[in-house]
Amino acid sequence: MRVWFGAAAAILAGSAAWAQETRAPGESQEFRLTPAAAEGIEFPFETNAEAGGGGCAPPVRHGLGVSEAGSVCIKLAAREFAVATEVNRITVDTNGDGKVDQVIKGEEGTVTLQLSYVGGEKSAYTVRLFADGSGAWTYDRWGYMTGKIQGTTLVLIDENANGLYNEVGKDRMVVGEGTQAQPLSPVVNLGGKLYELTIEPSGARVHTRPYVGMMGVLDLTSKFQSRGKLASAVVKSGRLFFDVAGSAVTVPAGEYQLYSGVVSATPQLAHLKQGAMTPFTVEAGKTTTLEWGMPVAIQFAHEFKDETVTIQPSQIHIRGQKGEEYFGFKPMAFTPTVVVRDMRSDAVVQKGTMMLG
Repeated sequence: MRVWFGAAAAILAGSAAWAQETRAPGESQEFRLTPAAAEGIEFPFETNAEAGGGGCAPPVRHGLGVSEAGSVCIKLAAREFAVATEVNRITVDTNGDGKVDQVIKGEEGTVTLQLSYVGGEKSAYTVRLFADGSGAWTYDRWGYMTGKIQGTTLVLIDENANGLYNEVGKDRMVVGEGTQAQPLSPVVNLGGKLYELTIEPSGARVHTRPYVGMMGVLDLTSKFQSRGKLASAVVKSGRLFFDVAGSAVTVPAGEYQLYSGVVSATPQLAHLKQGAMTPFTVEAGKTTTLEWGMPVAIQFAHEFKDETVTIQPSQIHIRGQKGEEYFGFKPMAFTPTVVVRDMRSDAVVQKGTMMLG
């Protein structure tokens, strides 16, 4: 069964040039990033990584570890930070010198640890600690690295909270002034130009080198049809990830597929994933433009038994004209009505509302 919805106007259009400034292949530049900590109760770059939705997942809580000496500790970047836990109280050695530096009382608090990395690099790393009321504590990442790289703001997020910021495809990055995170990529578009990116494990030092491979332009914005704004559209090619929402973007030539996305019409939003969308090719020296988005179709499997039509929520798929899939609606306001008719008499047999979250 298929239900169609009307199309809306397209949103933001953009353009980009293919020209890339040529530099010597070996010429590299170093930039410094500095630690920052989240403020308030929400992590600022959280966009929902569940079910292939990309972005940055809500920080995951981790249990405390056990040191080589058998005491309780926080383990990050192959370093142990001793803690002593009680009900609603925890003491922390933040710099590993064997002395208590900070005490948290109550059910929650943040602490900034001083991590040391191979090669002597040092950097601050903020975690948030939680008590469960029984004397057990957990923690999650609550910090990130940020700075200007080639004139563009870059944010690095240790997605798996192991103290390392340079794990391609596992950790997250935000390019520009937005809040939509994408998987860490070894090639990035900064100010319209492509650069190879090398990140130190601490995230404090980043090296760039001009990308010298074949490149083209990808435009997923100018012909995207929606009532909302395409806030994020992350595409993937091998180990490369690019967020191409907002304008046409220069990317390395190759085959790409949609990895994740967000469509926003405040206060509502929906997440995007590849679904049935086929991969597409960006050719060298050319612009690839896709027409996608609305109208959308709701596709679902159903079962008819004992005069009852059953639709399983897990079998409901909302897909756009190119097969891309929309999910994770917030708030859950997309509630189409399903009408079942007798094909002989056209009489209404059943009528109900689908709740799509």
